[in-house]
Amino acid sequence: MGHSQGATGAVRAGEHAGSFISTVVTFSLPWNGQGPTGSTWDRSAGGPQALGWSGPNPDCPTAQDCWPDPAALHQPTLLLSTRGPVDAVIANPAVERCYFEEVRAPAALGVVRQSGGARADHVSIEDATKGGNPSAFLGYATAWLLAELRHDARAGTLFFGKHPALLLAANWAGSRVKREYAGASGCG
Repeated sequence: MGHSQGATGAVRAGEHAGSFISTVVTFSLPWNGQGPTGSTWDRSAGGPQALGWSGPNPDCPTAQDCWPDPAALHQPTLLLSTRGPVDAVIANPAVERCYFEEVRAPAALGVVRQSGGARADHVSIEDATKGGNPSAFLGYATAWLLAELRHDARAGTLFFGKHPALLLAANWAGSRVKREYAGASGCG
């Protein structure tokens, strides 16, 4: 589980951990500068690398090697995103939808509008002492962990089944769920 750069770390850990990590949760997974393979975001010039968001290091010979590849995830994955102006650049909901489509396992994409009575944005998940208010995110993240790690069927109804509660919640319009990987969508 991770937020922003930590979300990148969570996905990268899931990519390389095999069966040691049984689920992945991200809050505002950053755009990787090229976007999901085959998407219109894949042709965007500049991107986070041009802004200094990523650079080569001993573990990543090129900047792109440092970014996550949701298509490499085989664990159930919850991606949480916002519609705020900061996330419009860092973790755009359109890119998050493409990442969701690329996950090769059951997945849910939650796109929240409001958190704690304010417009949800990149820092909304952070501790309230840092200017954020994670109230909208915590219920779904907790339910996901209960469903995936404890096999709690009641918590699972928020994401899967005939009428997933996540898809019915007005504050989460634009959210999606999938029980199986259907193949690359060619987002864009």
